[in-house]
Amino acid sequence: MYHVKMAGITITLDFKHDRYVSDIVRTYLLSDQERTQHFLTIDYVDEINIQTNKKHRIFSKNKESIHAMMYYDDDFKHTQVLVKKDAFANDFLDQLEYIYFGMIFLEISFLYGFLPLHGSVIAYQNQGLMFSAPSGTGKSTHTRYWQTH
Repeated sequence: MYHVKMAGITITLDFKHDRYVSDIVRTYLLSDQERTQHFLTIDYVDEINIQTNKKHRIFSKNKESIHAMMYYDDDFKHTQVLVKKDAFANDFLDQLEYIYFGMIFLEISFLYGFLPLHGSVIAYQNQGLMFSAPSGTGKSTHTRYWQTH
């Protein structure tokens, strides 16, 4: 379980496969004394059946069954993601959890008036310069280069 603060938003993350997430959230960890505003849990279940009395969003399905979905309240204070066991390859589950966290964080950030962007930023002449591109293309490498030169 991780307690993180990103863009001033505090979230408790309860992941089951955190190999990928633990590296990414390390710089955003909170002290145990700080309270979190949002709670996100991911649970693996045998079957997913929609509870119509709860707000929900389906992430993945086929003709036979729902593979992943979330239940949430109005302010995303409590969000539960359900993933059907054996619907995804085991070596992909840590990345899957990270992707779902990103989708939910996007929704939460809108509540605070933010629009998240994927990038790496440096300060230059009292301004921020952002390198934005798909993962793995070298944004952080460029940021480190510009910081040293």
